[in-house]
Amino acid sequence: MSGPSPQKASSTFSYLRYVAIVLLFGLWAFALNVLCAVLLPLGVEKRHPGLVRRILADSMRRYTRLLEITGVGRVRFRDMDRLPKGPCLIVANHTGLLDALFLLIEIPEVVCVFKAGLSRNPFFRYMIRQGGFIANDDGMESLHAMEKALNDGRQVLVFPEGTRTEVPPLNRFKAGFAWVAKRTHAPVCALIIRNPSGLLSKRGGLFGRYALPFHCEYSYLKAFQPVEDEQPAVFARRLESFYREQFTSEDFAQWPK
Repeated sequence: MSGPSPQKASSTFSYLRYVAIVLLFGLWAFALNVLCAVLLPLGVEKRHPGLVRRILADSMRRYTRLLEITGVGRVRFRDMDRLPKGPCLIVANHTGLLDALFLLIEIPEVVCVFKAGLSRNPFFRYMIRQGGFIANDDGMESLHAMEKALNDGRQVLVFPEGTRTEVPPLNRFKAGFAWVAKRTHAPVCALIIRNPSGLLSKRGGLFGRYALPFHCEYSYLKAFQPVEDEQPAVFARRLESFYREQFTSEDFAQWPK
């Protein structure tokens, strides 16, 4: 009886490497979360603002190198140096679980708007508190927190879909970011995330059978601002339409069904 084909054996080996890398990430995240829990009552972040975000950025930089060395995948950035240096709203489509963490590599001082459920996650809850990030389920309180961060000269990262893409190419954009843009007159800087394997997409989960090696690319496109008298909902639809024009069916051909 013949054994498994070389192609199938290679695919199995690639998947096992991927699982090992995911488990390693989980151990790292849990350890860093414990460290943040210990540092929280000591007020370290108040004395050294941005320390946790810089640790996260450096850790993710090392993690992406490991992904490439092991042949699991690669992460690339394009034109990120064109982002404005001052306060701005950075918006992006949301393809995978690690999008925000990967973006911290290039913009470590950014304030992330995160899904509120992560504030109860044992792997991320104290990192989020120490990082000064903003939960997306607090209604007007969240929007005012984004407004304050921008008025304080910060950059704010928000995923207008509100969660990871469920039906490619995009979920409908929520208009909260557009309301903040109108209030602050901050430029809205559009990033596009291309994730042809659907890595860590909502459909695939942590241990999905993704096409490996994966390739994720994070690119800056252009800046927008609401025009005079343009309602936030109209501006959100305009930006959503712009994103939809950027994608082709090839961008999602390998996504889990």
